[in-house]
Amino acid sequence: MYFAISRRLLFFVISIFMLLPITIFAQNIRDDAKLKIIVEDLKKGWLKYLHSLGTVEGSINYQRKRNNKIEYDYIMECVGMYPLWLDQRSPVLKHEKDNYTSVNVVGNNYQFSLRKADDDKIWTAREIKIEKADKKLTTWKFPVYLANPPSFQEDFVGYSIFNTFGVGLFIDGVGINLHYLLSSEYCTIKEINEIIQNGVKQLQLSFEFAMPDFPEGIKKSPDFIERTSGWKTYTLTGEITLITDYFLISEAKFHLEYMSFTRDESVKIIYDTKTYKTPLPKNYYVFSEYNDHSSGTILKNTSELTEKFDLRETNPKSLKRFTLSHYGLVEPDFGDSQRMSILNYIFMILGTFVMYIAVKQIIQRRCKKI
Repeated sequence: MYFAISRRLLFFVISIFMLLPITIFAQNIRDDAKLKIIVEDLKKGWLKYLHSLGTVEGSINYQRKRNNKIEYDYIMECVGMYPLWLDQRSPVLKHEKDNYTSVNVVGNNYQFSLRKADDDKIWTAREIKIEKADKKLTTWKFPVYLANPPSFQEDFVGYSIFNTFGVGLFIDGVGINLHYLLSSEYCTIKEINEIIQNGVKQLQLSFEFAMPDFPEGIKKSPDFIERTSGWKTYTLTGEITLITDYFLISEAKFHLEYMSFTRDESVKIIYDTKTYKTPLPKNYYVFSEYNDHSSGTILKNTSELTEKFDLRETNPKSLKRFTLSHYGLVEPDFGDSQRMSILNYIFMILGTFVMYIAVKQIIQRRCKKI
């Protein structure tokens, strides 16, 4: 009898010691005053992280599967040097790093967009806009959901950098990010747990974000009145685990109900926390189950998004990449002939389009003769 009790006691003690390295400390926080302090600290950390992303470059492999079928798979190489921005991409369904066919650049004095056909070596200008990049890093803010004007119009570079590198703060895409969510009057924090797990400090946070009404833009839609029966306003609940000094998402589960559909989503993110002071994402994975009730019968879809990052801190002196001459094109004239320079590029674009139409007509005529 004594031996049996001793064995049970020994087993209990061993079990306790085995659990100690996994969870050393856990504290549930419910006090409103302390919650406010924690939330403010989180928001300050996220703002520092946002600005640190303004000096990052590298490549990202995007792959999206819809119902287990690959929808797109391509590589994007990007440089964020706020207020400058560059991205060049391989064709969809091709992920060849040296086969980029599109370029979008915001430079010091102008912005431009270039394209080229597969296996072509010559870039064609699609858009050129003369505008100085005079924004300051300290004024760069988080995207705001349904802002008017939209966040990408207010600060295209800041929006692009966050949309590309800031996956550790995403909630529902870019708009409803962690910073916006916890700053919103529509968000209720249900619980925050401070945890040290395997020597790593973590926060486990659960919340509900519920908008009381539909956005004005939706209500003005012609079919809103016809199809509004049974529609739900935007409600998002989530459970997330935050890690690193900047409290970035490592794991999350979300449930969204909006209009006629529901979506359940699970997220996993791995970071490089050793190379640079700023933790940079290495792998971002999102699995979604989407149910649409609009047709009377439930339409189900699944989606998998995988992003693989190869990022590093960028060199702020490397400005050549943000110019047209880097791609073999003539630099714009910013003197008295600036207007004429813009017109020249417009005529160049129109000329390319006319040549395309002419070649297409010749091919069609030949096909008819055959």
